[in-house]
Amino acid sequence: MNASATRAAEVAHAMSQCMNLLFLFAAPRVFASVRSSSPEALASATETLRAFVRTAEGIRARSGSLSGDVERVVEAATLVEAICEALPGGAPTEEELPPAVVLPARRTLAVLGFPGPREGWDEFEGFFVPTPPMPN
Repeated sequence: MNASATRAAEVAHAMSQCMNLLFLFAAPRVFASVRSSSPEALASATETLRAFVRTAEGIRARSGSLSGDVERVVEAATLVEAICEALPGGAPTEEELPPAVVLPARRTLAVLGFPGPREGWDEFEGFFVPTPPMPN
């Protein structure tokens, strides 16, 4: 794999990991489910978010102008930085996340093209994943 492909894979991974956490933070029911079933998944939340911020900084530094996708990524990174500062102790351990985490998570997802579920974030329980049919 050449250097460009490696860097593109790193960017995609950082964005994917960050967005997974943002969905958890934006949806209280999903957060509660993950928190109770696998709290270790949240232990490195701040570091995961900061990796996205570093990636966004790199994108901005290499880009000639702030327009389109680059502008959205930079705006998202600014919101993610605020989430990092608001996380209690660097990892979410509270029963409920503070609004200073939840609201910027929702805003960040909107900036990145995810306006929110039809039923609203407070009622959202996760995406439906169909179960494959059993073989005959």
